Amino acid sequence: MISQKKVDIIKTHWYFYYKKYQLSLDSTNLKNATIEWRLKHIRGFINFLTSQKIGCKNLVPTDVYNYLSSLADYSPRTLEHRAVCIRFFLNYLFKKKVIHFNGTTILPKIHCNKESKIISYYSDTEMNSLLSAIDNQGYKGKLDLAILSLLVYYGLRLQDVINLKEEDFHWQENILVITQSKNNHINSFPLIDEVKYPVLDYLKNCRKQISKGFLFIKEDDTRINDHYVYNIINRYFSLAHINVKNRKHGAHSLRHSLGTSMINHNENIYTISRILGHSNINDTKVYTKLELNKLKRVSLEVPEWKL
Repeated sequence: MISQKKVDIIKTHWYFYYKKYQLSLDSTNLKNATIEWRLKHIRGFINFLTSQKIGCKNLVPTDVYNYLSSLADYSPRTLEHRAVCIRFFLNYLFKKKVIHFNGTTILPKIHCNKESKIISYYSDTEMNSLLSAIDNQGYKGKLDLAILSLLVYYGLRLQDVINLKEEDFHWQENILVITQSKNNHINSFPLIDEVKYPVLDYLKNCRKQISKGFLFIKEDDTRINDHYVYNIINRYFSLAHINVKNRKHGAHSLRHSLGTSMINHNENIYTISRILGHSNINDTKVYTKLELNKLKRVSLEVPEWKL
């Protein structure tokens, strides 16, 4: 959990809108205790935003997800309460045209649709076997291991891996920063050893000269493409003797496998959304079907209150 120094809300940029929201609550039939309960959670949210130097003019959905992810050490029930209160507050700000998105869109009530399509994913053991099947002694093996490590451990979209450049790796800060091709949002990842060392091995022993061009280049000096990545994934699935029957087995299945693994390891839905780079947490709901009992603990099934 990220700790923030408490700030005096009166001295913040948010105080004007906080007071307006408080007046709107006072004009309802809600009990005083309920109003104070909601305001208490909004003060915590504002405290986080202020600590991150985020004002209403530059507030984006990712900031909301980052706040909820910072509450990972709280109980699922507390997480649920805070998410609902924030949803109401964001709806108020949206209605007043203070922000460009509403709370219901980014923090929807979570329903597990039994009719929804079941995604294809693989277990942690299968993912380890996939990576272990790669012989990284030569150029191709080092290239393939670097590519698949990014797909398996970060769940990157295929196009984002293809578009990677060396400058996206901030070695001194030990982070990878990318601009996602799907939604143009910036996402960052700590450089864990399982990703850092395969990439460094490829850079030091395969690429003779690094330019400002694309990172992953085949031995014939051409860029990798989706066809190349699809082929190597299937090659190593076969070498690892992983049964892909009735399961998709492209790059996106590796992304789904990471999301599923995080659910199985009790990661909360907001952290999963942030890591996978979803612009709308509704996109993350696909993983909730996999562990219905666990997701009931973070369900947002609280009746919507309208201002």
